[in-house]
Amino acid sequence: MDSWEDAGEDDYVVSGAAEEAPRDEVVDDDEAWSNPVERPAPEAPPALGGDAVVVLVNLTALSSGEIHNRFDKNSVNDVDAKARLVRRLEGDVNLTSSENLATGVVRPCGPSVWREALARLRDAHPGQYWAPVWPKQRQSR
Repeated sequence: MDSWEDAGEDDYVVSGAAEEAPRDEVVDDDEAWSNPVERPAPEAPPALGGDAVVVLVNLTALSSGEIHNRFDKNSVNDVDAKARLVRRLEGDVNLTSSENLATGVVRPCGPSVWREALARLRDAHPGQYWAPVWPKQRQSR
């Protein structure tokens, strides 16, 4: 036999294979496909209060220019600094203070339109890195 193409079907022997392998009993499982499966109820989405907002923040202004996106409007030059600042801002109760709102550094936005508003801000202010921040909700006691 010069090549594998010259071999017939019966020319190959698998070493260690049993002549007659034990076969499992065939079970008709058509019935299992039609039975309903019990699943846990899905969790309800978190309730959004009337004051639940997304805050669009100019991180370039808040970081004195250290965080920016001069080369690509959707990227940031320092990911770690951005993450630290956003984490700090999420817990800041004065994030939407009248001073921040008056200077335009912070802009509250509805939860359903923040993506479009963010894209418009990044187009209108090239080099300024705007990012969404979800302030932590204060718990009433």
